Amino acid sequence: YFLAKGKQAFWAGAFLLLMVGTLVLTVTRSAILALPIMICLAAILSGRWLRLLPLIGVLVVAAVIGIELSNLRLELLPRLWDFSEGSTQTHIALLQESSSIISGFPWGHGLGTGGTIGTRNLGTLAIDNENWLLLLATDMGVVPALLFLVINVAVTLVCLRAFLGVRDLWLRVMTLTVGVGAIGYLFVGNFLHSWENLVVSMGFWLLAGVAVRARDLQSKPGFVGTAALAVSNPR
Repeated sequence: YFLAKGKQAFWAGAFLLLMVGTLVLTVTRSAILALPIMICLAAILSGRWLRLLPLIGVLVVAAVIGIELSNLRLELLPRLWDFSEGSTQTHIALLQESSSIISGFPWGHGLGTGGTIGTRNLGTLAIDNENWLLLLATDMGVVPALLFLVINVAVTLVCLRAFLGVRDLWLRVMTLTVGVGAIGYLFVGNFLHSWENLVVSMGFWLLAGVAVRARDLQSKPGFVGTAALAVSNPR
């Protein structure tokens, strides 16, 4: 949406609105809170921050209509950032418990002792972290957890740097998407086991593997960009 031109921008914006609506309907607070961070960062990096205005306008209208049709009570909305709310208190308690378990044995308790897999295999004996890095530390130890954090941050920086250096449209789309997406995962990972969905994780890291090589791909002598493909095949 932020990189497209002409009619493409309209259809990309419509698809983005559908993505936002789908995410909001999951009622996943951490993802909803990460969403404006990701969208605003994409707008700023692309230099198209004015495109936020129609996007915000449509979202406000859609939110008002949705509230009216669903009879949602407005007093429930502050619960998104209410730290005294039951779910938030549970998160805090699980973080404290996980930190205590990890500090007692920082080398890990073995794969499958935490998260959804742990619950499936061990039942109530599993360790529920509600934090991806703490889950890794529980299963494999503190060092692998820190290594994953370093990899995540490195992918973010490399992709955003590549975005500022490449010219091909789809390389720019991919590097911006992966870079901003990695930031979203870093945020959500503090509250959920954000990488636990295997298909989504594999898809992200597959795109990340291409995105981190974007500058190298563009500099290769035989590289044909999307603009050249569009000229050679107008359809």
